[in-house]
Amino acid sequence: VYVSYMRDEYFRYQEQLGVGLTPKQRHTYNIPRLLWTYKVNNSHRLTSGIELINERLRFDLNGDPAGYNDVKSITTAGLYVQDEIKSGQKLSFVVGLRGDWSDKFGWRATPRASAKYNFGDFALRANYSYGYRFASIKELYMIMDVAVASAPKIYGNEDLKAETNNFFSLALDYNRSWINLSATVSKSFFRNKIDARYSGRENGKMVLRYENVDKSELGTIEVIGRFKLARSLFLNANYNYIFQSDNAPESSTQYI
Repeated sequence: VYVSYMRDEYFRYQEQLGVGLTPKQRHTYNIPRLLWTYKVNNSHRLTSGIELINERLRFDLNGDPAGYNDVKSITTAGLYVQDEIKSGQKLSFVVGLRGDWSDKFGWRATPRASAKYNFGDFALRANYSYGYRFASIKELYMIMDVAVASAPKIYGNEDLKAETNNFFSLALDYNRSWINLSATVSKSFFRNKIDARYSGRENGKMVLRYENVDKSELGTIEVIGRFKLARSLFLNANYNYIFQSDNAPESSTQYI
């Protein structure tokens, strides 16, 4: 059984001559978690857990006339269970289900499944998971305008929908005493991906606004190698290729 509690706080003040310290931002997270693992027998290992996340933000650039005195908050909760299944043969599985609730976006369930097959010095792994992400407080409410000419002005969007994602991956590993090789191919299919998109200029500054991109795809190819050249000498090599496409207007091409 594993129990944890994390509190993260960020404070920012502005110091002005003759005025003193003026609070500008206070961002806090409270995250309690409970996780337990139970080995049913040699074939099943169950992991379950509960977590709660409370996020609160006081920010003078939130678009509200009350500014810093207006408190924004979001509370989310998650419940999950996972089963590691070992058949005693070359094939093993991991299946899991998670349920998330938000006081702004409601309930959503996200499943996950993976399989691993061992043959000789090779291991083949296949994964599928359904992802779900709530918009953060800053993505919903923030108006960020840094007093630097080259910095963009960023607007939050209270009408953002939650982001979903279907993720697939396939990996092949090769392991010997002197060499370890791994190659992974993955593809993500997003709906309503939350992204900061270009939306014109304001007082000469570029303006970005958080929007939902209807359809977006992200793919990766990764190859990793570790070679033992001598008793205490190793060579590591890594190659990673990432490609992305979406159906957002070309005029709103990602700034980052």
